[in-house]
Amino acid sequence: MPIAIPRHILNGEAGLGLAKLIKLIESRPEMSDRTFAGALKEHAPEALLPRLEAALRRAFGERTDERVTDVQWGDVTEEKAGAFLILKSGDRLGMLTRAGAGGGPIWSLVERIPAGVTVREAVPDDGPALREIERTTPMAFSGGAVTYDKGDDYFAQDRLKEHGMTFVIEVEGKTAGLFKIAQRRLHVAGEVRHFTYAHRHRVAPWAQGRGLHYVINFLTYVETPPGATRYDLIRSDHSLTRNMAAGSSWSVWPARVLIDTEAHASTEVSVGRSATRDDANVLVDLFNETHGDKALFVPYGVPSLAGRLSRSPDDYTWGEIRLGHGAAVGIWPADWQVAHRTEGRQVTDRRAIVLDYGVRSGALAEFIDLLRAACTEMAARGITEISIFTTQGDLARESLLGMGKAVEPYRLLMPWPEPPNLAAKGIYLDQIYL
Repeated sequence: MPIAIPRHILNGEAGLGLAKLIKLIESRPEMSDRTFAGALKEHAPEALLPRLEAALRRAFGERTDERVTDVQWGDVTEEKAGAFLILKSGDRLGMLTRAGAGGGPIWSLVERIPAGVTVREAVPDDGPALREIERTTPMAFSGGAVTYDKGDDYFAQDRLKEHGMTFVIEVEGKTAGLFKIAQRRLHVAGEVRHFTYAHRHRVAPWAQGRGLHYVINFLTYVETPPGATRYDLIRSDHSLTRNMAAGSSWSVWPARVLIDTEAHASTEVSVGRSATRDDANVLVDLFNETHGDKALFVPYGVPSLAGRLSRSPDDYTWGEIRLGHGAAVGIWPADWQVAHRTEGRQVTDRRAIVLDYGVRSGALAEFIDLLRAACTEMAARGITEISIFTTQGDLARESLLGMGKAVEPYRLLMPWPEPPNLAAKGIYLDQIYL
């Protein structure tokens, strides 16, 4: 029985595209492969067509008798329309159609979601299960693998974000995976634009091999709101970069520098003081002067900085910022346990994370002294490393690289052309979202 398309689905460009794709898939069993492939070209630009074709192969494979028995309609706007087709097997075919920004082409994604697989937003009671999944699912890099243990307060990082959500994937009611979505405002191509950053994709060891990574990737696009653009940040030696096309990322690679707290602790360094709310204007000016020319950086105002430092004051607030005369550094003592496994050897560090810093011309020595004082404080807590990002164009770049026990370059995949003089200006990254 043909699926009836509700009238409201047909009111926008995205809905019309979705309706046409549904009718095409309904007709698939009666069409030759060649005819179907030709018709499919209407539903994705040439660059995205291989992705759509691969998803349909995963969805149907050799199951030419698979039929659609029902449909669940998702959100429908002028720019975005979604639906889940219920198949005879009990699986669902997730479908998403979006209208390109600025009148760009319509494009679609599909993915087969096995029966029994559900997704929901995480709640506090999910913390232990999600912590265990991250602890037991290593990320593969060319030099080994890394796992994260965020401790008993799994959602501390989420509380620090302005707009962030964690989603749980379940298989027959059992927690099988997770992914996170953050809504960001970033300065790109001359103005502040809305973006979505999807990260922390994890599938529990027992649930791997079931196609859940494809499901998670599809759902991250479903959760991207209309008007937002998705971007990605990938460590340069991650397995995902092996087949990455040349020119797919911006040419400047920001780098995470890991500083050994014991190696740089010094009882002779006593510099700066804990900031207070009364320092708001000083900090705003300092941070904006330091990062104002960098791509992605949105300048602070007193309200936005105060909001950042009040989201979870037990974790990161004014007192976590050490302030000098011309420099400042704000560190969240996250105390994540980060395990690096290489050639049968494992080293576990306890990590603190720099969330804000600023340094004026002529104050570089003071900034390094602030970091050394922070190393002394963190080492006394048992924290073994401090994570800070730097980039080409940073005044402190060479000094930070010299302090690092390890440096991890990252590739930024941004669907906008990189700005001119990027190597001189650099890229700003906020570690709250990493």
